[in-house]
Amino acid sequence: MVSFGNSSRASTSFSAGDFYPKEASLRGFYVLNDLDGPRTAEDLIYLASLVATGELAVDIAAVNDWRDARETLHRLRDRRVAGKAVLLVTGEKPG
Repeated sequence: MVSFGNSSRASTSFSAGDFYPKEASLRGFYVLNDLDGPRTAEDLIYLASLVATGELAVDIAAVNDWRDARETLHRLRDRRVAGKAVLLVTGEKPG
């Protein structure tokens, strides 16, 4: 099992017995800690493939121009965005 995030900080529970048959392990993925890790690119490619095939739903709540990154990050930090935020790198502002 890989946990890719828990922005809501909601409690998560699961049966430890589910891990035994396949000798599974639990790994948390915290993007800010793992950005310089050796597998970051592979992990992000894997996540993107899950999104592309519809196996992983992504709740996009905000789409902003990259020049508005500061405000977008403040909104995320202050929990004023209920979902993911996407920053577009283009020559035009969305709208």
